[in-house]
Amino acid sequence: MFNPSAHIQRGDGLGSLFRSFFTFAKPFVKKGVSSIAKAGRSKIAQSIVKDVKNAAIETGLELATTALKPESGKEDYHLAVSNGVNNLKRKLAGRVDETKAALLDPAPTKPKKRRRGRRGASKDIFDD
Repeated sequence: MFNPSAHIQRGDGLGSLFRSFFTFAKPFVKKGVSSIAKAGRSKIAQSIVKDVKNAAIETGLELATTALKPESGKEDYHLAVSNGVNNLKRKLAGRVDETKAALLDPAPTKPKKRRRGRRGASKDIFDD
């Protein structure tokens, strides 16, 4: 039978320990999540996700084709999966090389144009 008055807590307990840890870690976690979200919106990340998706579809279709063949065995499934993984590795290695080349040799940027004011030079009202 539960008797709430039988146990009297002494001290702060584990809650104070976790509270201080989360208070310390919260800014770092927020910064990390925002950095990951920003990286996920980049063109490079989108192309990598597209490659992974296409490789998964190709591997799935290859597995389905293997399953429909009457003479297929366990080795055929392993071969289909290893081929899919190797294709994905090859595509991702190409993306890494493209990204490295883009980072090391950035495209030349155009110089910024000087902006003019709407009315040109300002006039002093006392110069007439």
